[in-house]
Amino acid sequence: MDLVPAELFPQSDQDKHLGVAHSERWSCLKTVIVRLYLSNYGQEGKTATLDQVAEFMRVNYSFHAAPTEYRSHFRTWKVSKRVVKDIKDNVASTLAKRKRPGTSTSHITVGEGDSKRQLHPDKLMRHLKKPRQYNPIQAITPGLLSSWNLPYDAFIASLHKEMDKPSPFGIQGITPDHIDIDPLTPGREAAGLSPNMELVFQKAKEHRAVLFLEGRLEELVVAMCGEDRKLLVNYLHDFYIHGFTMAKEWSKRLQTKWRSHFSRHAAVEHSREPFYVVFLDGLCRGLDITFTGTHVENLPIAQHDVVRAIENDPEALKVDAWKLAIMAGNYELIFDLYEQNRDELPDGIDKIHPLHLAAAFLDGGHACCKVFECLIQLLGVSHAFHHNVDDNGHTILDALIVSILRSHTSISPDLMDCGHADTS
Repeated sequence: MDLVPAELFPQSDQDKHLGVAHSERWSCLKTVIVRLYLSNYGQEGKTATLDQVAEFMRVNYSFHAAPTEYRSHFRTWKVSKRVVKDIKDNVASTLAKRKRPGTSTSHITVGEGDSKRQLHPDKLMRHLKKPRQYNPIQAITPGLLSSWNLPYDAFIASLHKEMDKPSPFGIQGITPDHIDIDPLTPGREAAGLSPNMELVFQKAKEHRAVLFLEGRLEELVVAMCGEDRKLLVNYLHDFYIHGFTMAKEWSKRLQTKWRSHFSRHAAVEHSREPFYVVFLDGLCRGLDITFTGTHVENLPIAQHDVVRAIENDPEALKVDAWKLAIMAGNYELIFDLYEQNRDELPDGIDKIHPLHLAAAFLDGGHACCKVFECLIQLLGVSHAFHHNVDDNGHTILDALIVSILRSHTSISPDLMDCGHADTS
């Protein structure tokens, strides 16, 4: 065995517990035996084999036991070299939140107490290189892209915080007790990211893209450090502003302008496509054009996975198109979206609670009542009765009152009900 630290060698005969019965010496020598077995003191930096542990203990501690006896005691002590998938996932997640140059996969220990051992980088890399354990996402959650109406600071302020939690995101920046990661590798900071850390960040981006597409936003924000969280929220808010502005200004007289704009970014000319398709195409291709100062490669999610999911099923954007049209107060666009969908409502329209949405984004000076008239005509007069209460337990009238208070008073909506915070 190589590079065994001095503290694992006996300093005196007393450390060998020679006067103790053989059956009792196991517990006396347990700490030394477990450390020898789990640490990388074997050949070429690998963990020691049972034979190597038995030989070390025989030579240095005069402790004679067969390798099979060691295996039996490790089983009793619940000591295993196997690092389970959940622990490797936790290690990768913790590393992905560390943005400082020089962070390395080389000095990671997992476990607690006597079971603490080093996680070899190769094991972590093999785990990350395995095929995805989740099913590929076929479509984005309807209405998700049009939900980011708040920039980061306002987004944080709108979140409901539990009294016993320091942050709405839980405890951030604290490494789990069973994981110990050396902060920096000497000399590594100037060299930039190692290939291993590049893989860690890439896999983290892919996992976050899955959380985003599935609408698991609470898990998504917790999976990022503060810097990444701010970057992503502001990027999505920029996209929301892009879509909202497009819906606000869209009219049939602008079709030619938008067709010309997007034809420069596509291989297919859209001049013969209907107005509805061009608008959806504008939303979809908005992810590929420059609507923000944020570079795609700097995003903390795999943006290409998001784009691919939308390209696989562009119909998923129908609800986003309706949502943006309602928020923008463009009733003409709502009618056109309906007509171009063969006079049918898009699947999932109920999930965005269109009448609540219209009340929350009420524009009293312009197309105030026309949006409601349009929605009642298309949704049916019974829609308000059957869908009067949204997911937060609020009625359409509740949403209207909050909209009025937001516009004409300084009362914060979360003072009335935290469920209204996302409309502020």
